[in-house]
Amino acid sequence: MKPLLTIFTLVFTVIFPSLSYAETPFSLMRGGYSLIYEGYAVVKKCVPNEPFKVGPYIVKCNSYSYPYHYGNVLLFARSFAYEGRKILLGYLCLDEDDDDCESLLGIYRR
Repeated sequence: MKPLLTIFTLVFTVIFPSLSYAETPFSLMRGGYSLIYEGYAVVKKCVPNEPFKVGPYIVKCNSYSYPYHYGNVLLFARSFAYEGRKILLGYLCLDEDDDDCESLLGIYRR
């Protein structure tokens, strides 16, 4: 039973690399995410039901946080195809030194 659990953990880590460690800009790039925007943004709060602008994108957060951030942000994304539509999922990092990036439910072009 133990070898089966070890194999499952190893396969899960390979398939979903960004879930196996903290989300930092470096770990996201290593996990296959691309930097799609870097620039100034105002992020007062990050809640699922209130999308907000980040550069040329509209983002929707996955959880509740209130960072009150005014400054450099990094927007990372990975694209998936679903029923013929391209979907962007990703993370919002509030500066390149941020060691805990916000998970996003969706990223949309304005």
